[in-house]
Amino acid sequence: MKFILTQISAAILAATAVSAAYLTPRQEATPDGGNQDQNQNQTSQQYPEGFDAGVLNGTWYLTGATQNVWNAYELLSQKMNLNINCLQFNVTGTSNTTLDVFASTFLSKNGTNIGVNATVAGAFILQSPDSQTNVSNHEFYWDAFASQVYVNKAQWENFTSNGQSTSSNSSESGSTVIPGTRPMEASIYTQLIDSNAQPGSNESTNYDTVFIWGSQFKTLDTSAQKRADDIYGIILSKTSNVADDTFNKTINLLPPAIAASNTSVVKLNDTCSLENSDQQQQQQ
Repeated sequence: MKFILTQISAAILAATAVSAAYLTPRQEATPDGGNQDQNQNQTSQQYPEGFDAGVLNGTWYLTGATQNVWNAYELLSQKMNLNINCLQFNVTGTSNTTLDVFASTFLSKNGTNIGVNATVAGAFILQSPDSQTNVSNHEFYWDAFASQVYVNKAQWENFTSNGQSTSSNSSESGSTVIPGTRPMEASIYTQLIDSNAQPGSNESTNYDTVFIWGSQFKTLDTSAQKRADDIYGIILSKTSNVADDTFNKTINLLPPAIAASNTSVVKLNDTCSLENSDQQQQQQ
């Protein structure tokens, strides 16, 4: 299963920003004479054991999504004839409350071996828990930022022309923005999960799964803000290939609000092997 990149940005509130610039908070003095580091420590201490964002360091793969996201993808995939393969996020903690996120994926068209790599970079900034954050369940509340998606210019021209482009060598053409993608920001929640834990157990810190969800977002170049009553979410895992029994156990560990809202979750097939195969064919 694959996802339309623009729908991921809108529906599941993925926290990404352009690969050319990271969106990170400035180091400023606060009205009470404190500084950004002190504020970060205060925020971290509002979570159990003083949360350190570095626990999320590493590569995470998209392995599941709520049914509403999947339904939206199917509709757009048929309309746009565009697939996303092997969506992955490389995460680095830049402080105990901030994360840099570099995302990459391989876009392809149905029935062809033509594809293009797309990349984005982004930021998660931890916020004080709100009334919906169950901190005892390893849940966290973030400000997240997203912006346009970047691709290699020559590869994109070749991709959109069905292989008929006469552009120069891709290594010399620089990058370009995928038309229609916009900067975005969102308030999102994450839950850290040990897929081997028993339901109701909160003792483990061996996190191999992250559930990300939200219901609202806004673009950064417009004042409009869209809202929805439904929960839109994705599951990220440390491996791109998750066994069925492991995935089913993970579903039972999701926040109670997911079950209460009758939100179902779809397990996604591993497309990373497909992505590697497609790129090899493209290079031949």
